[in-house]
Amino acid sequence: MPTTTPRCQNRSKSSAQLGANLKQCGKCHTTRYCSRECQVAHWPSHKPICTIIVTARDIPLNNVDSEIDSEGSAGYDRTDPSDPALSPNAVMLSGMFHPIETLLHLPPRSNVFQHLIDAYRLRIEDEYVFARKNIGLYAREPPLPSFRRYLSLAEGRRGLLPGWWNPSARKECEDIATGRKGDSWSQIAYAVEKHDIQDHYGDSMMPMMLRLVAEHVYGKPVGSM
Repeated sequence: MPTTTPRCQNRSKSSAQLGANLKQCGKCHTTRYCSRECQVAHWPSHKPICTIIVTARDIPLNNVDSEIDSEGSAGYDRTDPSDPALSPNAVMLSGMFHPIETLLHLPPRSNVFQHLIDAYRLRIEDEYVFARKNIGLYAREPPLPSFRRYLSLAEGRRGLLPGWWNPSARKECEDIATGRKGDSWSQIAYAVEKHDIQDHYGDSMMPMMLRLVAEHVYGKPVGSM
């Protein structure tokens, strides 16, 4: 299996290309940067994912080191003085916050729509690849009906969607998914693969998190639908 060369998430270049050592985010210890300037520039994009990863490890956010560490060397200062917090609407599962709710409750709302849509897109890709099951786009059918069924299931999962979710929000989500609103990235008419998700979000952990969202929506793993 080929290995992935670590890259600065802001510049998408390896240590060899940059001529500099990469340092890890001191919160999640997964995302790497070549400089403090790159960390600062990338923080708005990385912040929600960083919260998810830290929460998934059940580490109190206010106890996490505020530096980016590297082996035996000093790290960069964390760029945001306030720790990202889980939404009050996030639900408790098995006595602790479940990380997937973080994807669907952290503002802005455009992120919630995108995460919901991309979780669906990756799930039907996984069903095709791993279970040889054709759903929506992969069945050469209009994808909107299966996406609407997915949203209805999500609405039926108590506490999964944010408190502001309503019929108007659902229509906005459907408009983004069908290209009537927003950019072309989240359109359900286009297939998406794991590496596409990683490249778009700039984080290798995002496919796993989106898969957790979809599994919680459907209530069953890939191949069981």
